Amino acid sequence: MKKLLICLLICLLIIESAVAYARVDEPAPAYRVTDVRNEEDAQWLWDTVNKYSPSEELTAGIMGFFFRESGFKSNCVANYYLTPSLKVCEEFTEAIDAGLSDGSTREQFIEQAHNKGGYGLGQWWAFSYLEAFYDFAQEWGTSISDAEMQCAFVVWSIENQRPIVLNQFNKYDTARAAGNAMACLYDGAPDVAGMFADLAEQYYTLYVK
Repeated sequence: MKKLLICLLICLLIIESAVAYARVDEPAPAYRVTDVRNEEDAQWLWDTVNKYSPSEELTAGIMGFFFRESGFKSNCVANYYLTPSLKVCEEFTEAIDAGLSDGSTREQFIEQAHNKGGYGLGQWWAFSYLEAFYDFAQEWGTSISDAEMQCAFVVWSIENQRPIVLNQFNKYDTARAAGNAMACLYDGAPDVAGMFADLAEQYYTLYVK
């Protein structure tokens, strides 16, 4: 009986060890979720936006927009810090991602993200943005929280949904002009244009000059 118990115990230890090893060897997600006011993430976002942006000045404007809207948190649900659940951003993202590949959560995402006040680095809130955002994420085959996908999306959105941003920006071609255009013509918030411009200039100075 003792030998049988010892054998069972050894088997359990082997299984436990194998499971633990498997967990360690699990591949990391193929996407990055950026966090609030993280310096490493800020540098990574600058570099990543720059991969898609036509100029560093516009990249600076987008960085100002991202900071003002989400503090660089790519899975940000608007006003998440006021909710009882500490994991509201993760829970919302997981619920939407569960049906992203087949598009079954499209209407859920659009309605709930709008009602909550926005989602992602840019706190996209308008229906036109949310519809395009979901379709863009689905085409990428990733999570809605994927920070690189969102960096690519904002440039695509500027070029395709709000080309007036580029038209205005190209008249002046400075980081401040980009910040101003992002506030007034992309975000629809002219009252904070000065803040966007200041932030854009700040990030341009930090990463370019």
